[in-house]
Amino acid sequence: MSTVLLNKREVALLKSAARKGDDNANFQELLLKLDKLVNDRTGQIQIPPDLMLLIHKYGADVGKLSWRGTLFSIFGRTMGDSFGQHPDTCTELIDIDKKPTKTSGEEDRNWRSV
Repeated sequence: MSTVLLNKREVALLKSAARKGDDNANFQELLLKLDKLVNDRTGQIQIPPDLMLLIHKYGADVGKLSWRGTLFSIFGRTMGDSFGQHPDTCTELIDIDKKPTKTSGEEDRNWRSV
């Protein structure tokens, strides 16, 4: 199982994508499963190997570029360089020690609250 720490923006993107849906029922199911796995408060998500494989599979699918775009917008900061290139053998989605980076908006809010 791989552990990812999403920032607030990435969590919001995942939740939005899961709500918005997709015309492909299998991709929609993947989004809903990921949405259920993420801790809304901490952004932590533990991804089992079967879902990891699906993330890479949909990331490699050139038939619908929006799948790759959706997944990359959520996991792009923490994905390995081989994202979507070899979905059947790829296991390196995550750098579990990588901390979320603050967006400029978060830095502005922190500065104003001081």
